[in-house]
Amino acid sequence: EFEFMPDQDTAKYEVSIELPPETSLRETERRALDMAARVRSMGGVTRTLTTVGGGVQEKVNLAKILVELPHKSERGFTQTEAVRVTREVLADEPNAKVTVAPLPIANATGGRRADLELRLRGSSLDALAEVGAKAVADLSARDGFVDVDSSVQLGKPELMVQVDPRRAADLGVMGAQVATTVRALVAGVVPTQLEADGERYDVRVQLEQEDRS
Repeated sequence: EFEFMPDQDTAKYEVSIELPPETSLRETERRALDMAARVRSMGGVTRTLTTVGGGVQEKVNLAKILVELPHKSERGFTQTEAVRVTREVLADEPNAKVTVAPLPIANATGGRRADLELRLRGSSLDALAEVGAKAVADLSARDGFVDVDSSVQLGKPELMVQVDPRRAADLGVMGAQVATTVRALVAGVVPTQLEADGERYDVRVQLEQEDRS
């Protein structure tokens, strides 16, 4: 047994959640809050901070839970043990990719990391996806590997908007402005957050579901 770099006990670790692409924001929020409650029920957790649909692309099927522990001098277990138990507790979550990882000191405010990363390159995305899936399956079956995943995402639903260049030019509207506006209406924007019972909730403004298709 060996480690590439020993984990530092920052008293924080992160749970990353990925649900099917078609999952709505409301359902992602519900699932993430349920998982956060399960984590807090383990005991020894100071608080959890749940973020839904965050990141640069604001994908509504993704969520993160930042878990905070008491200082290591105030608890009888290590951060590594807490990560392991959390992984076991959430292992039965259906239709969800759940990864649990500590936060390094240099990035203690968030961000996923991996101890070992394999990068594949090629001209065919389908071929890369196939090879990547085989690598994930092979490594997942081996002892010592946890939270094995691939960054390839195929078959995601998308909405295509075709802009009339003449009408846009007459109105003095750039294509980038149209894209930004459509994204805000469909994916929504988060102008503020609410905090209650130790949790922060995004306030997202977007079109009604029936107006987004």
